[in-house]
Amino acid sequence: MAIGFSDFFDQALVLPKVLDFNAKAEASLKCADDFLAVYPSLLEDLDVKQGTLGQFHTKENIVDIVLDSLPINFIERIASGAKLLDPSCGTANFLIHVVERAIAFFQEKGLPPEEAINSVNEKVIPNLAGAEIDPVLLRAACLNFEQKFGGKIRPPVFHEIDSLDLEDEKATDAFGGKFDYVIGNPPWVEVKRLPDRIKEAVQEIYSVSNLYGAFVIQGVNFLKAGGALSYIVPRSFTGGRYFFRLRELLSKETSIQKISYYTNRNQEFYGGDVLQEIVVISLEKLPPAEDHLVSCLPCVDIDDFHDGSAFQVRQTDLFSHHDLMMLLARNQQEFGWIKKISAFPNFEEHGLAFSTGQLVLHRVKDYLKAESAPGCYRIIYGHDILNEGDRYSFQQEVAVKKDRFPYATTKGRKNFDGRRTQKGYAATESSIETYCNRFKEIIICRRRSHKGDKRRFVGIYLSSELPNGFFLENGLNYIVAKKPSPTAPSLKVFYRIMRSDLFERYFQIVSSNTQLNKNDMYLFGIPKVGPDTQTMYQELEAVDGNDVIKINCIVESLYSV
Repeated sequence: MAIGFSDFFDQALVLPKVLDFNAKAEASLKCADDFLAVYPSLLEDLDVKQGTLGQFHTKENIVDIVLDSLPINFIERIASGAKLLDPSCGTANFLIHVVERAIAFFQEKGLPPEEAINSVNEKVIPNLAGAEIDPVLLRAACLNFEQKFGGKIRPPVFHEIDSLDLEDEKATDAFGGKFDYVIGNPPWVEVKRLPDRIKEAVQEIYSVSNLYGAFVIQGVNFLKAGGALSYIVPRSFTGGRYFFRLRELLSKETSIQKISYYTNRNQEFYGGDVLQEIVVISLEKLPPAEDHLVSCLPCVDIDDFHDGSAFQVRQTDLFSHHDLMMLLARNQQEFGWIKKISAFPNFEEHGLAFSTGQLVLHRVKDYLKAESAPGCYRIIYGHDILNEGDRYSFQQEVAVKKDRFPYATTKGRKNFDGRRTQKGYAATESSIETYCNRFKEIIICRRRSHKGDKRRFVGIYLSSELPNGFFLENGLNYIVAKKPSPTAPSLKVFYRIMRSDLFERYFQIVSSNTQLNKNDMYLFGIPKVGPDTQTMYQELEAVDGNDVIKINCIVESLYSV
């Protein structure tokens, strides 16, 4: 089946505007530097927001980083017959940069400008290909080539085709063979936002939660043995069960050459509010040797890119043993202490339980209240949680917003999901009913952090200051001591470890996005209470919860880092 972005459009409304697009684009190009000035206005006419389609147009410096991550002689090889594909070419930004580099390559060989252009048309263009399902973008690609090179460079072959719908034999037929290089910025869109028929196909065939993951898998499929791929993608594939198949492919069937990662979570693309960490990954389609080394380059943002901070790590060490999570550390020392931390028993082995609040607005919708009253209990939303040590610190004054109320009542409702604890209701899944009456303390934390947050972990510890009753909404996770082992530290101590700089850095390394989840927590080990640790645990129990400096010192001693 075809999986294309045109499925998002009402064809009856869009096609007339596409047909009218040529004249509008030609007029706009008279005063525009390139087509990127035109395409956003077209989407505005179509009432379509960029990003809804997963199309985030790539800035020049990002394109350069992606191309620089290919083998250094890739232009020379293309001029000698090697083939290159951008399977989601959009407005052909990447292919235009390849052509510009090819022109420079021939000029450096001593050819005059006109002869260099002729050589590109003769030796390079026949070996380039772009694929795109969106006919608007294909027209954009042709216009962009026309505008960039003034008609002197003919466009490569652009295939109006769905790259995800091509099995190996179909790809060979459609493109005339496989490729030596695959490059690009594949579409970023959550699979759950796709139409049902497309969503089911993507999940069944590729087992990913975001469309870009399918493009990575298919990009590897398009390569010849030994071919090279270079993509810019969100970091979310480095963890989580929905990308396990992709990580399994990367770890076992490819030799990763270089991975550059950027932690700024800032807007790095034209026309899109992209607040994710991003990764540029380059690889070869070869199973990795046991001692294969990957070049890792951590950066704050795209403008911070330089090779001076690069270091190498074995590919086998880049992936965790649990769930093949990809560990993106800042240096080799961090890889060492992550392995050391993960060797200790994890939270589940200590008898702690990690879960998520329920969808209050759906499940108790009819019982929401704007004001407190007898039988009403406080709802804690994700935005309520502050990060203020051990104090009862969610916001006390909550304004009533649209579809968001601060209280709910249990009166008149049977089989209420909020199970009574000694000091509060925890609105959770019914699976915790058997033990919820026993816990007297709880860690509550946001599922997701926000760009403005100073730390990824934003949470509170509640015990003696628990309110009379409360519900946890779905934007929150919670941790309780379900069946604590005899050697487990207290929940209060565990919370203080989570507030340390060590845990914060650990979370940044293992977390694929801004969400704290159970899979991430599996890797975090906690030393047992014993002769070597008892004193430090006693200090963590007694220290002022707001003395972060002291907490950091104790935690670093506890883990010997």
